[in-house]
Amino acid sequence: MKKLPHSIARQLRQLCRLELGPSPVRDALTDRERQHAIRLIRQSLPVSVLGHHDRMLQRGLRSIVVAEEGRCTACGQAVSADSLARMHQGCELELCGCCGAFLFLDSPRRPRQLRVLSAAKKARLAALLVGCSGA
Repeated sequence: MKKLPHSIARQLRQLCRLELGPSPVRDALTDRERQHAIRLIRQSLPVSVLGHHDRMLQRGLRSIVVAEEGRCTACGQAVSADSLARMHQGCELELCGCCGAFLFLDSPRRPRQLRVLSAAKKARLAALLVGCSGA
């Protein structure tokens, strides 16, 4: 069974928290518990993802970072619109073209719901729009 990109990203973020520096997750575990958790996560990740993670780790870099406001938070490189669209769809893991980190969206934007305006608000809005265009 093929793993979904968002579950791989979640596990990869967890692995980074356990392997790199202090974090609440890492600090809450004993060394033995942490090593066991690392082993379980590593066994569940695809080999290609794990290999990329290990190469990034050897360079002292995080293998997965947030794409925030259209930019990689590790290096600041702009993320292409196509990559952002694929991340929103959750169809594949994306890599930063500059630093090579896997990218994920911390809080994927959901389409805004249309608000239903009351008749009074519609009338005020219409009056404002007419006032702006007539001046």
